[in-house]
Amino acid sequence: MQYPLIVLSNRGPLSWSCVNDALVSRRGAGGLVSALGPGLTATGGTWIAAAQSASDRRAAKEGQQDNGPYQVRLLTPDAAEQEQALHEISNRILWFAHHDLWNRPYGPVFDAKTHAAWSSYRKVNKLFAAAAIKEARHLQSTSSSARLPVVLVQDYHLALVPKLLKQLAPEIPVGHFSHTPFAHTSAFSVLPSDWRQELAEGMGAADLCSFHTQRWAARFRAILQQEAPDLTPGIAPKIEVHPLSPDPKSLQVAADSPKVRAERAILEKHLKGRRAVVRVDRAELSKNIIRGIDSYTELMRRRPDLLSSTAHLILVNPSRLTLKEYREYLHHCRQTAQKANDELGEETIIFLEDDNFPRSLAAFLLADVFIVNPISDGMNLVAKEGPLLNEKNAPVVLSTEAGAYEELAEMCLGVNPYDITATAKAIEIALEMPENERERSAQALRHQAMAHPPGQWLTAQLEGLQ
Repeated sequence: MQYPLIVLSNRGPLSWSCVNDALVSRRGAGGLVSALGPGLTATGGTWIAAAQSASDRRAAKEGQQDNGPYQVRLLTPDAAEQEQALHEISNRILWFAHHDLWNRPYGPVFDAKTHAAWSSYRKVNKLFAAAAIKEARHLQSTSSSARLPVVLVQDYHLALVPKLLKQLAPEIPVGHFSHTPFAHTSAFSVLPSDWRQELAEGMGAADLCSFHTQRWAARFRAILQQEAPDLTPGIAPKIEVHPLSPDPKSLQVAADSPKVRAERAILEKHLKGRRAVVRVDRAELSKNIIRGIDSYTELMRRRPDLLSSTAHLILVNPSRLTLKEYREYLHHCRQTAQKANDELGEETIIFLEDDNFPRSLAAFLLADVFIVNPISDGMNLVAKEGPLLNEKNAPVVLSTEAGAYEELAEMCLGVNPYDITATAKAIEIALEMPENERERSAQALRHQAMAHPPGQWLTAQLEGLQ
């Protein structure tokens, strides 16, 4: 990788806050920083993202962009348009389509307000495309390399960017990576016809479109055939599969810290010597937290002999609380946990809410069983991070609808995420699995979980763009 990169994403590698009227930066949340940061550090370049807060906007205005080996550039879209593009279109419509979350008798509804929000989504995508072209020209003029900078567009927030960019600068190599599942045709067809065409042609203009699994890639091919049939083999994008793994070294370094040890002590006080069936998730509708609690509750009803020796430890990071659907879902999760505790006994379900990465790592270390049962998930790195850190050879109960299942099926207990009884049975099998079998599956899990580290994942995409 001897040429600069330009990464485009909704959220960037840094977030800003004001402390005593001074701007203070910290590492951004999410896996994108771990996945793309090392590549940018190696090649140099720029990460372009949207300001997410008033402090971010102030940082952008004051030119706070330096992030060591690469630059961070924060865009400041019109606040109302950014709100519509992010919450109304990206989070409430595109996310729901890709994860098949709609309750169709009630939604979605595409009214005048929604179509106005789509116009804002277009505008924000145009802003990103223009910024990428400007940055590419700048990097090309200041670089000693004859190669053009490569633009890597991340996720559904910016699905229109590849076409917008190629219309103005067709010579710039553009890749698009989808970190979510891709909608199947029946879910995609719910969208207005002009949106469907714009989305398909927007991504389809990229030189390379990449996905975590063969299943998501196949869905995108079907959408291209349905919505953009005029794309010829010479124009249509290359479509490749590049699953992502955590960086085991950085994960281990993070886990070996005083903060993690302190959080582990707190969790052990909650557990009181009991075995832990662990879930670590965002409070997100696709994560299927409620059915997970119901599955554990059903198992305890059937096996009351396990009650005194086992607990269900749930760590949730509240997510997207500006949206009514997410506030209601988190409230329902709390209610379900409390109802289970009222029936089974206090702290049978240990339900802890916080954005607390050290606590998550502590839970990975001490888990006896992992439950990862999303309705749908692009990858789900918890299914890999947990086994990499775990000290107890914990089996993983894994949804067949998680992208990780494509890689880990033979090493996990696969479950239909809608089947509470089958999930309860899988948890029981995991709890009673003989130690030699636990050790064997854990070794295989750890090996596969490291198969596609971030550097290799990024290099494979860049090779695909050559």
